[in-house]
Amino acid sequence: MNKKYTEKTAAACCRRLLKSAGKVAGDLAHGWTDSKGRQCFSDGYRAYMLNRPLQGLPTEDKHRAAAPLEKIFSALDGGDVITIPAPDADALKAFQDAGKGEPWSLGEDLPTVDPEYIADALRLFPGAVWYVHADPLKRLTSPLFLIHDEGAACVFPIYDAAKIRRVKAARQPAEERPETGSKAAKPADKPAPSWPADLKYFIYAKLPGDKSFALADPAHGKYKMGKFYAPRFAEKDLERLQEFLDLAAATIPGAVFQVRRLDGRRTVYTAQPTFSPELFAETYAA
Repeated sequence: MNKKYTEKTAAACCRRLLKSAGKVAGDLAHGWTDSKGRQCFSDGYRAYMLNRPLQGLPTEDKHRAAAPLEKIFSALDGGDVITIPAPDADALKAFQDAGKGEPWSLGEDLPTVDPEYIADALRLFPGAVWYVHADPLKRLTSPLFLIHDEGAACVFPIYDAAKIRRVKAARQPAEERPETGSKAAKPADKPAPSWPADLKYFIYAKLPGDKSFALADPAHGKYKMGKFYAPRFAEKDLERLQEFLDLAAATIPGAVFQVRRLDGRRTVYTAQPTFSPELFAETYAA
């Protein structure tokens, strides 16, 4: 990895982001100049802000994603973040060289990320200070931030259900935790009520590394569920459900979500990973 910032390397990183952005239909897949004169780029999964604009890169004078992105970075001013060591470049390279093509965990209590995005962030801003959300649970779904003399960047994590379950379990009061080693150690799902006739749809998901779809409840982080426990949705829920799944697909790179009829065979909708500025800001700037 580079040891100092160079405009040549920065331009290469921004071009790779723009190439990725070209594959994503969303309002953040652009380059623009913000109100402070910084050159900004985002593909919906990561964003760069450069204090000194680079030549030869396509940008707009204004863009409707500028305000949401500034709001996201305002999290750094709220006192809700803590510093962490920069990811180990050698360990990252070894992981990439192994050719696993899988998400990379930054640590047990740190987010799981796309290794390519982290590698580019390290190249773009070598020696930057890295920040994550101070709350152990929120940091698993909130952006990582980098601050450097030449600018700032953020990288969004990949949803890691196992880590999230661990943190939630650790927060339960001792009297509410299931006894270890007993048959009750794994709490049973609550039986679903009798289903009204107007409920017509299931959510199916295929997460990175999986070969097939399985029933899911993304709103509660549940996956590979039985039909008895999986949530069902009515026709009136369909538009809202589509918007939610588009957001979920954007939040979890490589994941595919579908709305299917109750028979599990007829697909009604396949989510597209898109962000609107409003959803982007609402999700990551809270």
